Amino acid sequence: MTIKKILSVISLCIVIYIKVDAQNVPLFQTLGYADLGIAPVYYGKIDTIIFQEFELDTTGGKPHFIKDIECDDIIVTLNEQHNMLVSKRYNNKKNRYVSEVNYTYNENGMGLKEMKVYQLIEDSTKNIQKVNDFKVNYHYNQSNKIDSIFNWQIISGDTFSLQGIKAYSYRPNGKVAIETGIGFSTKIVHIYDEKERKIEEISYYDEKQQNIDERKVFTYNNKNKIILEQSFDNKTPHSAKQYLYTKNSITIIDSLYFYTNKELTKTHWFKHIYTFNKRKLITKIEFVTHENLTGSILTFRYTFDKHKNWIRRDDYENGVLTEYVTRKFLYN
Repeated sequence: MTIKKILSVISLCIVIYIKVDAQNVPLFQTLGYADLGIAPVYYGKIDTIIFQEFELDTTGGKPHFIKDIECDDIIVTLNEQHNMLVSKRYNNKKNRYVSEVNYTYNENGMGLKEMKVYQLIEDSTKNIQKVNDFKVNYHYNQSNKIDSIFNWQIISGDTFSLQGIKAYSYRPNGKVAIETGIGFSTKIVHIYDEKERKIEEISYYDEKQQNIDERKVFTYNNKNKIILEQSFDNKTPHSAKQYLYTKNSITIIDSLYFYTNKELTKTHWFKHIYTFNKRKLITKIEFVTHENLTGSILTFRYTFDKHKNWIRRDDYENGVLTEYVTRKFLYN
């Protein structure tokens, strides 16, 4: 597996992702460590960020770096709160913009709408179509908590087809109690302990809560950090995620359980060790398999501008520089 493919799995590649936390507010973020719950931090009055990726070319002659044509450039426009207003993807291979997503917010800086205003699609005859794709609307209650989320598929022009609705109810302390969906899991119930830590999450197929789709159970340490997440098909465990913490690292161990005639016959686990610097940027990732074999060791070195934003990240695989990422900041 190349370093680019590994990074794309753990949300370190140049991608845009949307982080919606129903217990807080939706934040449209870029280049965060989604699996680790770490959102990106930017400094200064930023107007636009341009993300590009370069890879090592070893074909013929002296090895040199070229722009990675398989990974789109991303141009992001931010508001004063560093939330995205516009994100565009530029395809290096085809030398053109291929998509644009726009975001709008209310007076409190909370997301109201996300809409992909165009997506270029090339058919088998090389004809290019510029089409709309989707729209997401967020609605809030009087406590500024998300009340409901509407997902729309754009048919044509201003014609939309409703694909799904998710509604939320809350506990008195503001934490999510129940998620009810149409086009999603029918109902998700959140259960908390006396310290208001979520200890169980139950997904049901049906509104009457008689058929369980999946059940997750959470365990915490004395610092209220999650140390174990177990997933069940009703009563049978099928996977687990264990978390180990030090001052500058997080180790995540993913386990998968295999059964024969309802008897556990095999367990596979995969360990990822993430090391951070003082800025909470990942500096090293180690991969270990259930056979105790160490896979790739990825290390990262950063260059910063005068505003303390990193503008280049060098990516090493087993000590060899294989890729680098640049971020060009345009300040107001």
